[in-house]
Amino acid sequence: MEISGITSGAIEMRHRVDSFLELVVKQKGSDLHLVSGNPPRIRLFGEVATIKYRELSTTETEDLLFEIMPSMARRTFDTEHGVDFGYEIPGMSRFRVNAFRHLGGIGAVFRVIPSQVPSLEEMRLPPICRALCEHQKGLILVTEPTGSGKSTTLAAMVDHI
Repeated sequence: MEISGITSGAIEMRHRVDSFLELVVKQKGSDLHLVSGNPPRIRLFGEVATIKYRELSTTETEDLLFEIMPSMARRTFDTEHGVDFGYEIPGMSRFRVNAFRHLGGIGAVFRVIPSQVPSLEEMRLPPICRALCEHQKGLILVTEPTGSGKSTTLAAMVDHI
């Protein structure tokens, strides 16, 4: 863990995984993939791109995760071999984390959760999305592959409603 500065009289702690997450946010990626035996990867516009970095060992991957994993999540991870939890870097973003064990070791996917929901206009969604929001009854399904913007689309629609 590194100390990155003093904020409002408190010491802001910076974790090692924060550098990877900062890269994801700056690149406008949707996910960070950490899997032991592989270099870190970023999902950019639906495609997974490898970060120029060495392969992560199981121990290194565990250290990156366990440093930020809440104790209750750690207990669940130890018994269930997988857990979901939230992580936040103040002033940057929040992340939904899915940590898991696999045959080769340990892995995790960090999903970027934007602090501001874009509007339908900012997302450049077709007019039908706005029209769907005007209906009083019915069911709206938004389906696409991982990282394509389903949750963001639904959040923008809910904000519009």
